[in-house]
Amino acid sequence: MKLVHHILGNDSSLYSNMNKAIQRIVKEKWNPCVFVQQEMNIIKKEKFTFVADISTNDYLFSSNISFPIDSLEAILVSTLTYTIRNKSTESDKSMTICDATDTDLRPELSLEMLNILFIIQSVESKYKNTQNINSSEIKDEEKKIDKNQAILTQIGILFTDILHLSNHNHRIYKVKLAVVNLLLDAPDSYGQYLQTNQALPCLWRILELQLNEVVDKNSQFNGKRSDAVVLLPILLLWSKFIEANPLIQAFCRDKIFPPDMQESDSSYDQKLDKSSRPSYSKAKTNMSPVDAPKGTIRYKLIKLMTWLESNIKRAASELLWIVCEEDPVLFVKRTGFGNAAHLLGMKGLVNLPSS
Repeated sequence: MKLVHHILGNDSSLYSNMNKAIQRIVKEKWNPCVFVQQEMNIIKKEKFTFVADISTNDYLFSSNISFPIDSLEAILVSTLTYTIRNKSTESDKSMTICDATDTDLRPELSLEMLNILFIIQSVESKYKNTQNINSSEIKDEEKKIDKNQAILTQIGILFTDILHLSNHNHRIYKVKLAVVNLLLDAPDSYGQYLQTNQALPCLWRILELQLNEVVDKNSQFNGKRSDAVVLLPILLLWSKFIEANPLIQAFCRDKIFPPDMQESDSSYDQKLDKSSRPSYSKAKTNMSPVDAPKGTIRYKLIKLMTWLESNIKRAASELLWIVCEEDPVLFVKRTGFGNAAHLLGMKGLVNLPSS
């Protein structure tokens, strides 16, 4: 898997050649032993359909999905599924991937396959953006979409399985972070699937852990450290899902600004009509957030709003902006005008100096 990862990482155009080779192997049903014995002469046998039966007894999911293994992506998904869900036996003990010992390389194998899937995802996205499909190719493209539907469905189910794995094993935690990267390209509706299958708390826990690692660790550097970039995928992912789904937005709002937080002016409450709130000019006098105790999630996110890394600053600000329902009065009150000024200026709501 490392070899495949390095090959595609150096030349992603080889992905198409790999798929053609795999399709040929499946079509001709190559036997490697016979292949060598016959000195490169391929023995053609009866055509067949190579099908993988994947099932899970997970406490949240129960599926029995089959799809043809005739592409690199399909092989990776089926192998990854087996790696994540299979239990190895060591000394008569059934070991899940979370119990992997130093000699059990399933976490590293899973990480390599997810990295390859990330490259494939990039290749396919680039292909879709640049490819002009004419009328004669539409049917072939539709067949391809139908063919990949089972694979995409299995990936969606598998990702929720991975998100439910424990965070205590740092090797498994790296696997979960790789899933976060892949979810950035997921459809917006996938957020609803995560909510239905109780995976949002798992995704939220990853945000908490990464905030702890970056903000708490670098508090003495006042945001001067550049390793905060690791936070970018999870911040962007939450912004993506909450912008598309009001229920997820409510979940995120209650986590960041819980109903029991102390707010000095109840007229800012989101349930009240905006006309009853103080004017925006009055709100600008609040240079600091009204309630952001040190150690809370909102304190750490607000801290990122003034981080020197511009991408992190923008991502954290956008997340809080969406959570505040894009209301500048509420946004300023809960984050402080000093922290909010940068994003408000970018949105044309305040005038910022040109330099």
